[in-house]
Amino acid sequence: MAAMHGKDGNVKIGGSAGASITAWRIDNLGPALFDASPLQDTWQTLQAGLRSASGSITCNFDTSDASVQEALRADAVGGTTATLQLYVNGSNYFSIPAYITMTSEVSKNNIVTRTYNFRSSGTVSWN
Repeated sequence: MAAMHGKDGNVKIGGSAGASITAWRIDNLGPALFDASPLQDTWQTLQAGLRSASGSITCNFDTSDASVQEALRADAVGGTTATLQLYVNGSNYFSIPAYITMTSEVSKNNIVTRTYNFRSSGTVSWN
C-alpha cells in the first residue's frame, strides 16, 4: 500500500463536506481493557470489554459551513448524535455515530479555531 498524504482527508456529515477542516484524529478505537489477573501473577492478563472510539476534529471557524461546523455545534449544544464520516482520502473513511463536545479558541495573534471532540455511540465502520 502506498503512503497517503493528509491533504486528501475530509470530514462529512450527511454527505456534505466540511469547510476549513485542518485535522481529525481517532483515539482509543477498540475495546476497553480490564485487568483479569489473579493475585500473585507476575504478568498481567487482560479481558476485553466493549469497543468504542473517541477523537477530535479541528477546524478554522467558518460561519459559512452550515453543513458540518454548524451541525456539529448544534449537536454539541443539543446533546444529540451525529454520524461522522472521517475521510483519509477521496474514497476511504471511518463512519462513526457519536456524541459531540466543542471548544473554541480565540487569540489576537491567530485564526479563530474550533475543536469538536467526539465519543462513539454505536458501531464504527471502515468503508
